Amino acid sequence: MPVNKNICDKCGEVLEIDFRAFRITCPGCIKRRKRNESYIKLVRVISFFCFPIGFLIYFIWKDTNPKLAKQALIFAAISISFIIFMQYLLTNY
Repeated sequence: MPVNKNICDKCGEVLEIDFRAFRITCPGCIKRRKRNESYIKLVRVISFFCFPIGFLIYFIWKDTNPKLAKQALIFAAISISFIIFMQYLLTNY
């Protein structure tokens, strides 16, 4: 029997999905489900390899999804410091 992922496991109500903030909530039991780990990994990879998008993600999501926005900002900052470090190594050695 297939499982319907749009129905709450506890109360059977239809789940509300907020794609912008990556949140799934149940209006019946006010249960917030964990966001999918693949979204967090995707945001980290995008922020590291394309740091302007990481900063953009931070400013878009800082109010609606602060934890994911902080991850994007951290990985964008790591990316910039890695680029500066590599530039220093390549020009001086």
